[in-house]
Amino acid sequence: MASARVAVHAAEQLVSHKSEASNPTGVFALTRPPGHHAGKELCGGYCYVNNVVVAARAIQHTSPGTRVAILDIDYHHGNGTQSLTYNDPSVLYVSLHAQGDYPYFTGSVAERGSGDAVGTNVNIPLPMNTTGDEEYLIALEQASDAIQSYKPAVLLVRLDRRPCIGKSLSLTALTVLGSIPTRKTPFVPSISQHRHTHVSAREYRSSAYQHCSYSKGEQVDQGCGVARC
Repeated sequence: MASARVAVHAAEQLVSHKSEASNPTGVFALTRPPGHHAGKELCGGYCYVNNVVVAARAIQHTSPGTRVAILDIDYHHGNGTQSLTYNDPSVLYVSLHAQGDYPYFTGSVAERGSGDAVGTNVNIPLPMNTTGDEEYLIALEQASDAIQSYKPAVLLVRLDRRPCIGKSLSLTALTVLGSIPTRKTPFVPSISQHRHTHVSAREYRSSAYQHCSYSKGEQVDQGCGVARC
């Protein structure tokens, strides 16, 4: 449960800090194990509690009616996250993931939400082995458009470096530098315009997150922690 507590703590830090439009608040939460394959009655892919949805619900519990967007850039589709938000128009879920890999039966573009929440579930499946930097950045722009159209008060970004080359599971034409949007793209403003939490769920190179103030972070448990960005 440590990872879920870290996610809740990150959410509390986010909503308790007054954010100016010119200087929006950012929080980084390092959590392990991951959570996006965990649903109401489902565990899988080493996921037991859905950390990012826990964070979203913590925010909405503190500030009822808050519109939350979740951007998931894990290699795999977050079937658990989708199942927990699929009928909820107050949460937008956007997922970039490998097409046709685990969990195999979810993540198609046809899955758009249900009832009043139609349009708040956006899946962007990417071909394995042939998705390169250019294709990935185009997909990020598509995700950015969906997020900006939804106009959330808070953006939660679920991170995983496994789409990058060098991992055993990868979109093998994607490079580490290419997976970080460095060109002019709407993706970067779409994050910076909102209060945002990055929920990270594996091992990462600290150099990828040099903008985070780790010295101000709080160690919650082994392998988990929160830093303000």
